[in-house]
Amino acid sequence: MSKPLKLPLANAHTDKQRREKQAQHFVRIIRVHHLTRSADQHVSGEVAQVVADKIGCSSRTVYRDIKVLRDAYEILGTNKLDG
Repeated sequence: MSKPLKLPLANAHTDKQRREKQAQHFVRIIRVHHLTRSADQHVSGEVAQVVADKIGCSSRTVYRDIKVLRDAYEILGTNKLDG
């Protein structure tokens, strides 16, 4: 029996494309961090929408990025975004 032929996936990304996408995601997370730290003390939903408007994404994306930041801070030993 011969092995089945493996064909590349139609939507498979190259390593370079994956790295570029990861870099863009990282930059967006850093921008979210910077903008949320410098934002006035509004209702969190308002801050999320203001940040989303400034960086050109949805407020849901901002919430996801904030969760990434919180998870990273927990790994580092703290669960506060501001400290």
